[in-house]
Amino acid sequence: MAKNTIIMIGDGMGWEMARAAAIYKEIQAGNTGTTLADFYTEGKGTGLSFQNLSGYGLVTTYGTTIAGTNGTFNVSNTALNDSNQTINTPTGTAPVREGFAFDPTFNPGTTPNGGAKVSEGAVGNLVGYDPVRGGSLPWDAAYYGGTPEAGFDKEYIKYSYPDSANTATTLYTGVKSYNGAIGVDIFEKPVESILSQATQEGKSTGLVSSVPIDHATPGAAAANVNNRNKFDEFGVIDTILQQELGIYKPTVLLGGGHPLSNVNDPLPPEVEPPSDHLYMSEETYAELKNNPTDNIYGYTFLERGPNAAQVLADTASQLDPEKGDRLLGVYGARGQNGNLPVSSTDGDYSTTGLEMFSVFSSQGLNPDTERPLLPGETNESFIAREINENPTLNDLTKAALTVLEKDKDGFWLMVEAGDVDWSAHDDNIDNMIGTMLDFDKSVQSVMDWIAANGGWEENLLVVTADHDHYLTLNSDFPELLRTQGAEALTDIDTVAESGHFWGSTPETTKYGWGTHTNRPVPVYYQGAGSEVLDGLVGQGFEAYGYDIPGIEGLGDQTHIYQAMFAAVTEQAQKELVSGTSASDTLIATIDIDGVQDTIFTGAGNDEIDFAFNSDARRNRVNAGSGDDIIYVSRRDRVFGSEGNDEFDATDAQGGNRMSGGAGNDIFYLGADDRALGGDGDDRFFVQEAGGNLLSGGAGADQFWIVTGDLPTAANTIVDFEMGTDVLGISGQGAGFDFADLTLSGNSIMIGATTVAMLNGVNTTSLTAANFAFV
Repeated sequence: MAKNTIIMIGDGMGWEMARAAAIYKEIQAGNTGTTLADFYTEGKGTGLSFQNLSGYGLVTTYGTTIAGTNGTFNVSNTALNDSNQTINTPTGTAPVREGFAFDPTFNPGTTPNGGAKVSEGAVGNLVGYDPVRGGSLPWDAAYYGGTPEAGFDKEYIKYSYPDSANTATTLYTGVKSYNGAIGVDIFEKPVESILSQATQEGKSTGLVSSVPIDHATPGAAAANVNNRNKFDEFGVIDTILQQELGIYKPTVLLGGGHPLSNVNDPLPPEVEPPSDHLYMSEETYAELKNNPTDNIYGYTFLERGPNAAQVLADTASQLDPEKGDRLLGVYGARGQNGNLPVSSTDGDYSTTGLEMFSVFSSQGLNPDTERPLLPGETNESFIAREINENPTLNDLTKAALTVLEKDKDGFWLMVEAGDVDWSAHDDNIDNMIGTMLDFDKSVQSVMDWIAANGGWEENLLVVTADHDHYLTLNSDFPELLRTQGAEALTDIDTVAESGHFWGSTPETTKYGWGTHTNRPVPVYYQGAGSEVLDGLVGQGFEAYGYDIPGIEGLGDQTHIYQAMFAAVTEQAQKELVSGTSASDTLIATIDIDGVQDTIFTGAGNDEIDFAFNSDARRNRVNAGSGDDIIYVSRRDRVFGSEGNDEFDATDAQGGNRMSGGAGNDIFYLGADDRALGGDGDDRFFVQEAGGNLLSGGAGADQFWIVTGDLPTAANTIVDFEMGTDVLGISGQGAGFDFADLTLSGNSIMIGATTVAMLNGVNTTSLTAANFAFV
């Protein structure tokens, strides 16, 4: 399956949002069409980089709905009886609602929050999706003035819509939950995320966002709290940021939420810009700012500041997850609600610093036009400073890849364009297309990285949305976009002259809806394991012990999780290979794949070479009887059984466990492996890297703790027997002997370098007779 798994989420990027941005890019590329039909009116479409991916489908996004104490179903209710539903209720502490039992019946409700009533016979705890009422496809003709089929209802997709916390939890865990859930189910119990599973597999992980790092979409991957607004409180574990930094600890965490960025009002004269600690508490910020490379969280900390993009790139190039390095970057433009600078369609960042919710809230009559300028600062210098002091989403994405690519076991990465959603909430077509284009640049960077790093055979890329917004483009939208530009179409308040509208009532207003819908969203994908998604179209899933039916032609967000799980854990690999009673030779990339294979060689003098495939990993081998030679790769588990076997980790990449079994076995160690000799007189030869754990087992064993250059990390011997086993040192020049060693406690040193540790042995009791020098 996939060595690296990347999911990129355009928050709120429904099919129509993607089409608007694709049309703009096509116009820029020279398409002279004037109507939607001149571009595309259904399907995957063209124009954006991710529309070049081979896989495409649509997935449902619905969550749960639960009746409250008032008997009304609500998509934000949990199964716990927290009648106050406040942010202060500790996660999972309230009692279960009296008599509650999960009912898998679909219950779409009658209002945006749910609305169905127990008193009127309503039942069911899954919102579900009805392709007749909502349209089987986002491009259903009825949304564009066509004749609706019986049962179609333009209002239906407004009912019981999901939020980003709900859908992100499903994408990362495969569990349906409620609006506001951050990595918890309806009982507020933690559910394991794909980020956690990747960590357990030895992979690095990353979360990147254009909005605050503890917002819903990044938060649901690395926290378990019952309310999406529990952003941060220093020392309080029931908050998103404290769990991100202190428990789940993704290798890379980059995004918005800087305390300087959440300024909503223009500043009075002669004041410093205020700090708002909504997303990062004052104490957390102080800990990181005062200790950027030595803080309690173990991160290298970066923040907004001069030449931010270059500083980020330079820092990322110096960090290595194989050495335990982690990178935290927190940014955000002043007055931008914690987000990175927002790019308008033409890329001039002309809306940076302006409130992101003023267009819809004022129905286009009073959009924000005042930035929080410092004394003497102009609009132009304000924008220039914000661009200089904040990286783009693309900069963050490339920095994350620079760090994560150094992990030899691979990685899981999420990249979110969260400001697409904020722009759509504001009914702002200019910002929406601009943020989509920023997202598309990041996707293209990932695709370029994949091409240069193993291709689609080693990488899985999924591009999708967490939920939809209610945007409709009129037939003449392309011509109006071409001739007037997206900024003008945002400023125009009529449907006819702007070529688009939000909501279901174009007859009355352009600004008819400012939030999400329950309509299915697109998913674009390609790479190792993508066939899992192909095979799940129309299939159901399990929810709280019940089998939930699928919908013909549609997938579900639980299926995206299943595809990522298969890719991250490589469950679909596990090829079983059996040898013969003769002498077998099995070479990775020629005779075997070498990725999570299970091999039984049988009798004979066999040779197995995983190292021939630089990406081989996680294999299990029983070499059987005979004198076998096994070249391990990375995180292999190898058993020599009977015979005088040879294990070679010279070209391996660490994490291997080699067991010799019976016989006089030889081990050539690389770095960070474990070797168990078993019965017999075994020999262990360590090399420069070191960090190995060695056990000779029964017999007279030789531990060659230095074989040339001194090891960079001490090797540990757990069962050295004085008088039986021997410690060997070679390559130190003529005349080097016992007198050149420093023995102290359980360590053996040459000069200032500790070359070996002997568990349970006071090395000062060793004599020259315990050593061999060559």
